[in-house]
Amino acid sequence: MIRRTIRHSSLRHLIFLLLLAMMLVPSTQAADSRALAATIASQLSATTWFKEGDGQKIVYFFFDPNCPHCNEAYERIKPILAADRDIQMRYVPMGVLLPSSAGKAAAIMQSADPLAAYHRMEDGYGFSSQGDGGAIEPIKNISPATQKALDANYAILKNNHIPGMPLIVFQGDDGKPFMMFGAKSAEFYRQLFAHIAPGPFGGGHSIP
Repeated sequence: MIRRTIRHSSLRHLIFLLLLAMMLVPSTQAADSRALAATIASQLSATTWFKEGDGQKIVYFFFDPNCPHCNEAYERIKPILAADRDIQMRYVPMGVLLPSSAGKAAAIMQSADPLAAYHRMEDGYGFSSQGDGGAIEPIKNISPATQKALDANYAILKNNHIPGMPLIVFQGDDGKPFMMFGAKSAEFYRQLFAHIAPGPFGGGHSIP
């Protein structure tokens, strides 16, 4: 019985690693997803973000306010953040999916409390006046600084040929940067976030 349990556990772990490896390849041009993660990590200093938490395990989460997969990931990651206060989420806004995306992202970035605005937007997803995506009204007066930041954030996905979002980037506990995109299961995130290494990572510009 013990041998069977160990064998079953090892098989589950192997299957998880195999599925993880298959999910990581972002394009036919990226044979080594960890090398791509290192490239993206070197570019994080160009990002503008707002954070949740002050923990030592830093995670970058690139999102569009109208992205359904970003909202799915948000909902599935929430319990993990509640359980592990040592995680610091750095939310990196973009505005590219729909005509209202840039205005919604700017509304978050230019609000008095970007994190609170972000939570309201995601928690009410699908109930905006336009009936699409995040529940926050887009603003028309996007400041030049905000637009520049949005463009720089999106450039990381575009220049690295990342075909989907959310994009998640962090330092793995094996000493190498890790990246993945798209929405995964709650269990997947739980196992994945157990391998975030604490310490300085990424850089960039925090929205007050």
